[in-house]
Amino acid sequence: MEIDISQTRSGITEHEGREQEERREQEKERREQEARREQEARREQEARREQEARREQEARREQEEERREQEERREQEEERREQEERREQEEERREQEERREQEARREQEARREQEARREREARRGGSEGAR
Repeated sequence: MEIDISQTRSGITEHEGREQEERREQEKERREQEARREQEARREQEARREQEARREQEARREQEEERREQEERREQEEERREQEERREQEEERREQEERREQEARREQEARREQEARREREARRGGSEGAR
């Protein structure tokens, strides 16, 4: 029984070629999986960045809205204070006017009474002088 060396060598070479091809296929598959993992990781990172950007934008929007509402409340409070002040000033002005009018009426009444007294005295004095 004779062993054909060339056939054996050819079989070994063929076997090595298949192993090499298998290793190349496995390496190719490994690289493709790695590329898919990296792509997925980039997609997830981008999604997280976008979500964070949306959260920050929403937070800024809410802060701006709160700032505007505070400003509006401050302006309304200021307007209310100014109206109250104007109302108080108007009330004070009316009271002063009323006091001036009352004082003027008292003075006018006092002058009328004084004038009436003088006239009575003058009539009495005139009638006494005639006697």
